[in-house]
Amino acid sequence: MAKDEILVIGDAMLDVYYEGTADRLSPEAPVPVVQVQNVHYAPGGAANVANNIKSLGSDCCLVTVLGNDREADILENLLEQKSVRSKVFREPNTFTTIKSRVVAKRQQIVRFDRDGGGGNEVKFLPWIKQELSGFQGGFIVISDYGKGVTSPALLNQIMGVASKKGAKVLVDPKDGDWDKYKGAYLMKPNLSELEKAVGHTIPNKSSDIETASRKALLKWELDYILTTRGEKGMLLVSKDNAHPFENNALDVFDVSGAGDTVLATLVHFLRKGKSLLESCSKANRAGGIIVSKFGTATITEKEIITS
Repeated sequence: MAKDEILVIGDAMLDVYYEGTADRLSPEAPVPVVQVQNVHYAPGGAANVANNIKSLGSDCCLVTVLGNDREADILENLLEQKSVRSKVFREPNTFTTIKSRVVAKRQQIVRFDRDGGGGNEVKFLPWIKQELSGFQGGFIVISDYGKGVTSPALLNQIMGVASKKGAKVLVDPKDGDWDKYKGAYLMKPNLSELEKAVGHTIPNKSSDIETASRKALLKWELDYILTTRGEKGMLLVSKDNAHPFENNALDVFDVSGAGDTVLATLVHFLRKGKSLLESCSKANRAGGIIVSKFGTATITEKEIITS
C-alpha cells in the first residue's frame, strides 16, 4: 500500500438504472409502463466512495466482498475502467448487492434491491494487515451499509492495527451498533443513524445534536462526529467545540450516493493536509453539488473549488 493511499473497506454494490419513457398505464394494474431505452451501471456503496476519491484526485484501494456472479464481474470491470485499485474477495455462498432503479424522464418510479451478505474476515484480514504493515499515519475509510462485510470481528482487528500505525479511521455507519467503531477518529452519521446510536429521538437542532454527539463521543472514545442534517447542512462536534455548516445545495435532483461523496471529499482534503474544518467545508459543498446530478455520480476537485 502506497504511503499516501487511502484504504476503503466496506459494502460495495452495483447500482443499476433502467432508463426510458412512460407514456401509458398498464392494463394489468394502475402502474406506468416504462419503455426501457438504456441500462446504466455505476459503482455503489463503498465502491462509490472509492470512485469519488479517485475522481477527486487521490489514490485509494477498495477492499470488499462480492458474490461469484455476473454483477460482480460488471462492478470489477467498472472499477478497472475508472482506475480504482481494488482487492475483491469473491464469496461463493453469497451474491453481489444490487440496487436497481427504474427511471422515466429522469424521475425514479421504483427501486428494487437484492441484498448480498458479507464474507469470512479470516480470508481478507491477513491481506489488510499486510497492506498496513508499512503504513504510517494515513486514513482508513469504513463504508458500512449493513450488508455484513464490516463485521464486529473484522473492525475490532482493524481498529487495533490502525491505532498501532497511527492511521485515522473515518466511518459512515449504518446501524446503531457503534461498539465496533470504538476509537474511530470521525463518525459521519445522518441524524437518523445518530438517533439509533444513542437510542432516542433527536430534534434537528444544533443544541440537541451537540448534546447527543457529546455523549456518543465519550461512550465510544471518538474524536469527532459529523452529522449530516438534510436541508440544515452538517454539524461537526468534538469534546470541546461544535461547528455548523449551512446547507448550500443547488437544486436537489437526486440524493443517491450523496453521503458517499461527502465522505470521499472529506478524506481527500484531509489527505492533502487541509484542516478538518476546511475539509468539512469542502465536503459540505460537494454534497450540495452532487444532489443536483442524476444517479450515483462523482465529483471533481475543480467543481468544488470553482462552483
